[in-house]
Amino acid sequence: MADQRFRFTRRSFVMGAAASAAAVTGSGLLGASAQEEESETKYAWETPPEPIAEADIAQTIDADVVVVGAGVAGVLAAVAANEAGAKVVILERTDKASGRGGDNSAIDSFKHRELGIELDKHDIVRQLWHWGQGRINMELLYLWANNSSMVLDRIAEMLAEEGMDTYLVVPDRTDDNAAVIDSWPRPESLHGWDYRTETIVEYPTCHRFGSVHTDQSLWINTILTKAIDAGVEAHFLTRAEQLIREEGGRVTGVVASTEDGEYIQFNAAKAVILATGDYGADPEMVAKYTPEKLLPGMVQTGTGDGQKMGMWIGAQMEQLPHCPMSHAFHSFGTNALLQVNKEGKRFYNEDADTESIANQYYEQGGGWVIVDSSWQEDFPKMGFGFFRQGVVNELVIEEFEAKIEAGRLLTADTVEELAALMEVPAENLQATIDRYNELCYVGEDRDFGKRADRLTPVDEPPYYASFMGPPAGALVVLGGLLTNNKLQALDADGSVIGGLYCAGNTVGRRFKGGYPVICPGLSHGVAWTHGYLAGQWAAEEEV
Repeated sequence: MADQRFRFTRRSFVMGAAASAAAVTGSGLLGASAQEEESETKYAWETPPEPIAEADIAQTIDADVVVVGAGVAGVLAAVAANEAGAKVVILERTDKASGRGGDNSAIDSFKHRELGIELDKHDIVRQLWHWGQGRINMELLYLWANNSSMVLDRIAEMLAEEGMDTYLVVPDRTDDNAAVIDSWPRPESLHGWDYRTETIVEYPTCHRFGSVHTDQSLWINTILTKAIDAGVEAHFLTRAEQLIREEGGRVTGVVASTEDGEYIQFNAAKAVILATGDYGADPEMVAKYTPEKLLPGMVQTGTGDGQKMGMWIGAQMEQLPHCPMSHAFHSFGTNALLQVNKEGKRFYNEDADTESIANQYYEQGGGWVIVDSSWQEDFPKMGFGFFRQGVVNELVIEEFEAKIEAGRLLTADTVEELAALMEVPAENLQATIDRYNELCYVGEDRDFGKRADRLTPVDEPPYYASFMGPPAGALVVLGGLLTNNKLQALDADGSVIGGLYCAGNTVGRRFKGGYPVICPGLSHGVAWTHGYLAGQWAAEEEV
């Protein structure tokens, strides 16, 4: 039986992918642009490995639902399946649940209801769909929009049992200085901020659990501990290697390896849920699917394990482009201050979001942000938003001074001296600053259209400049397997692969091209919403 676990040889795997592409092309969804053609290079991982021999399997464990990966998607999948009465096993390649950052997006949560905040979910989904170039699966977005409140309320309920609160915030910083939305429609803590008047609209959907500080690892491990106490069986330091699927049939389990090199076969009477994260730390997968971002991602466990295992048994990777998440910010966050390239020239409207900043600095090969001695008066004019520093307090002042001491913030009494320190042409920098100040004085950015209240002149020495290079790599790369609207993986002909669900970054067509920042924490919110739903649906499987 062991030799029947995989239905595809290398030839049939490649042929299946080609057939899928042809089918999509025939439906008008795939253009002929060379820009979208996948690399002709074939990598070793594209060949399905030989099945692990039954003789090499040291142990077999039976369950109803096997969840692969203990990130936010996998943990919530395990919680939901367990609550639905299934016997659940969760596998994690590291020694604990995986959580990074701390922003979590939801619509119509109990915090929204408490404050009387009403958001138009259809408007939000439309905006996200446009961010995704009209190519994302709108049904998957609506799974989040329609169900995130239910899942977030459940998370908050579980954490409240452990004395942990939930906060609705504007994530202007990652530390305890983050702004809590304490009233509506004009939050006192945000000086009357109105998200609808911002250049980059960020909906008030961002939640943090346990603290206003970002600590995703703390709360997700708290949830997993509660799930284990409730009956979920967790196997840490256990890495899934291969799915089990007999030819044309259901997925019935997964073979994993332990840190001791032993193989364990986990049988799933109902379903396997792939929640293994992204592929950004696999250089070959990055080279194949996002060649413009050849540097590996920053989540070292994001090696595309779930995507590979799924493709080896017939699941289909979504079409290009995939979506690198490349948040970037300069020394003063995303504040709309004067910025110049390595030639000393201004190059864009600085009132931008983290993704746009990342892309601009990538194209420019790096650049500089420049302020003068009036910076403390300028920052409060910058508004609020993701990494927007609109407040000046002791912490911000201390950070400013520390950057000077560390040599990260250059200082000079004249523009010519500053240009020499920056190693940019002095005549260019002087001309840029003169022109920028002229626009500030007249109150109209005739060059790039920045709003007048964020035009702050650079005319009071000393002057300060800080360099930011191009992004070192994506945080994660969002590209996954094709699913239906119940998160079931699809075969080359579009049919459901029985017994195989996806959640989190293994789900394809959630994001395309550029990551949308209009709902901070969206990838997390979509991940745990999809995870919870996948867990419910997997537990309901009738085989």
